[in-house]
Amino acid sequence: MINDVDAGFAASWGGNYPEYDMFERLSKESWKTGDLLMFMLDNEKFKADFINRFADLLNTVFSSEIAQGTVEEMRALYEVEMEEHIKRWGYPTSYIRWQAYVDNMKSFAKERPENLIEQLTEEFDLKGMSDITLNSDQLKGYIQVNRLNVNDTYVDLLDGSSWAGRYFNGIPVKLKAIPLQGYHFAGWFDENDHLMSGDIELDVDPADDIELTAVFAIGDPIVEEDALSVTTILIYASVFVISSLSITYFIMKRKIRA
Repeated sequence: MINDVDAGFAASWGGNYPEYDMFERLSKESWKTGDLLMFMLDNEKFKADFINRFADLLNTVFSSEIAQGTVEEMRALYEVEMEEHIKRWGYPTSYIRWQAYVDNMKSFAKERPENLIEQLTEEFDLKGMSDITLNSDQLKGYIQVNRLNVNDTYVDLLDGSSWAGRYFNGIPVKLKAIPLQGYHFAGWFDENDHLMSGDIELDVDPADDIELTAVFAIGDPIVEEDALSVTTILIYASVFVISSLSITYFIMKRKIRA
């Protein structure tokens, strides 16, 4: 739910305030549109999801580098039209003034993330942040961090196989290894190549910097021969039910004839 953002992101009439504290505004009695969010944040699960989602975005689309790059892309897109736009509409008052507005947006994009981290830390009494470094062979599979896929456009892979993000200590981060077709997940390994877990989904509490590698191997996952699959169990159950109904019907039919 969004309310009144026309003066956001260092807009020309809104000023450049990267330190602006939205939590303070939302919690004020006069800011009624913030009531719903503040009530929802009383729920511990929602609060953890909210904090993690914020961290996901700060590591990607809201990071200083990506946000500034997006502003530059938009500058290049509209720059060729600005002289004509100014002549026709008279706003901004000059091309130089327009460039200054764009520079303000870049400045906001650069400084805003660290201010947000400070505000989140204070609002939720968090205990700092730690780096999570994740490795995987992108040709075999990738990793999902909370709702963030570490193979998306906005994820900056360090060397084609590694990704690092900052997350808040004490807030468990959900990891999921997703193999590509023809491969299966073989396990999570730490920086010393020790197997940490064979579960495809893993919750980690970033109390300190951590590095994990999701290893994928070729072929289908190994399944024990004596292990019954869910499909097999359902088939057996269906056969049992059908057989039972058939026997019951046969008995009832015999009784009616008798």
